[in-house]
Amino acid sequence: MVFELNSLVSPLTTNIDIGATILLAVCTALVLFMVPGLAIFYGGLVRKKNVSTIMAQSFISMAIVTMIWIFGGFGLAFGTTQGGFIGNPADYFLFRNILFTDGWKNLGMVASDQYAAGVPFILFFLFQLAFAIITPALVSGAFADRLSFRGYIIFTVLFTLLVYIPVCHWIWGGGFLASHGVIDWAGGIVIHATCGLAAIASVVALKKRKILGKEDLSPNSIPLVAIGAGILFFGWFGFNVGGACLMPNTINTQGAISAGLSAFANSFIAMCIAMIVWIIFDKITKKHTSLISILTAGVAGLATITPTAGFVPIWSSLVIGFVGAVICYWMCQLNHHTHFDDALEVWPVHGIGGIVGSLLVGAFATTTVNPVILGPTQHIGGSLGSGYLFGMQVGAIALVCAWTFVFSLGIFYLTKFTHDEATPKQQIIGLDKVYFDEQAYSDGIKHEINV
Repeated sequence: MVFELNSLVSPLTTNIDIGATILLAVCTALVLFMVPGLAIFYGGLVRKKNVSTIMAQSFISMAIVTMIWIFGGFGLAFGTTQGGFIGNPADYFLFRNILFTDGWKNLGMVASDQYAAGVPFILFFLFQLAFAIITPALVSGAFADRLSFRGYIIFTVLFTLLVYIPVCHWIWGGGFLASHGVIDWAGGIVIHATCGLAAIASVVALKKRKILGKEDLSPNSIPLVAIGAGILFFGWFGFNVGGACLMPNTINTQGAISAGLSAFANSFIAMCIAMIVWIIFDKITKKHTSLISILTAGVAGLATITPTAGFVPIWSSLVIGFVGAVICYWMCQLNHHTHFDDALEVWPVHGIGGIVGSLLVGAFATTTVNPVILGPTQHIGGSLGSGYLFGMQVGAIALVCAWTFVFSLGIFYLTKFTHDEATPKQQIIGLDKVYFDEQAYSDGIKHEINV
């Protein structure tokens, strides 16, 4: 039986790329694996009174964002553009034109004519879903100890709808920023800049923790932090390499391989150089370094290389990782000395790293690595960078940061209005006991606490 297909999709019978499909499936699994990795990473960094809460926030993000993605969110991000601002939610509502025809008849596996040519469209759906899931989870580290579980759910729903999805459409979904040549390989602007500005908004809207300076806020389990960071580092290769499978069908296989291998090597090198830079600065400023510093450096290096990974030559990752590490390090020091209560340094690591990397695209991007950069602007050739591209990246970053901050600030003030900000007493008791009535680490003694 033959069904009439919407112009958005085409049959897979003749143009499926087995290699790209398998690689994208593996990369999708790796990105999804980052979610429990983040839960473990953050779980080790907070006080033991809040381990279950912050871990639960990462896991519930999967459930909430997946439902949003299925019921119109994916269409808003990647559907037919409405004036370059947002996509049409009806295009892919409840798997329409992904698994079903307009008449809701079974469609089977189809490919997109616009995205990820040669792989099943459902796989592109899942890969992009994984990115959407981890973004609000990253923000949770900024307001650790301060927001109820219900408040986090409110934040996740509204942040995904009002911030992540529009920005995703502007840059990755054929929106107005993409039409002007703005590029972002794997989320320097879409993910890291948005979560960084949301982190600032949370600090502005929510009060400083009353426990600052009164309780020991050192990590409850450094081994947990190391295990979580290791999972994040491993999953990040799926994060950055997967983009090579999504290149347009106008780009030959050699171009996709070049971009993918560059992304892989760039990610690893930037992470390593960032660790070295961090250790050197630690020795200069504190006379010693620490495992937490080394792991934080790795995350900063990866956040910085993320927007550039598949666009720049491999040697440039040394420069990009170095610059990102230097700036992120000193922003972390500023965070400490000003008592800016971004609990787990989301803004100085993810926000700054993503912004710096997104700017450096304009200095190092070249079509010899990735011909897709040529895009609609035709302003980049084989030489490094472009003044036009750099200017567009600056404008895009400024717009996205302003948009994210304003809407995120409104969301966090809403959570205050709904009384979801933890009270000083609740912070002292611990959010696990208050909101979950459980403890991540039991001391074997039953306690009676009235809240």
